[in-house]
Amino acid sequence: MRIDYGKGEKEVLLSVYTMMVYEQEFKSDPIHDLYQGDFNDIYFPAVPKVIWAGLKAADDSIPSYAKWAREVAGVNLRELSNELIPEINDAFFRIGASDSE
Repeated sequence: MRIDYGKGEKEVLLSVYTMMVYEQEFKSDPIHDLYQGDFNDIYFPAVPKVIWAGLKAADDSIPSYAKWAREVAGVNLRELSNELIPEINDAFFRIGASDSE
């Protein structure tokens, strides 16, 4: 998936590797952080963390979360989450490989 968060279009990789990157950086589970136990509600402070982990998983040159967050301005979390959440659901909750084809 590609997103534009004010720095031009960038690749965001959503995979098991992304989950590992997230867990290493934030010492928590991205799915739990996003949904807080309720799959009908999104916890918006987790959205930029998942975006960062996906960016980092796609490109090792992405700086640490703290540095990246300082450089990002004017991010519309509602808009980004509307793009991101369906992709997260497809990446992490699909039944089988054929769903991705």
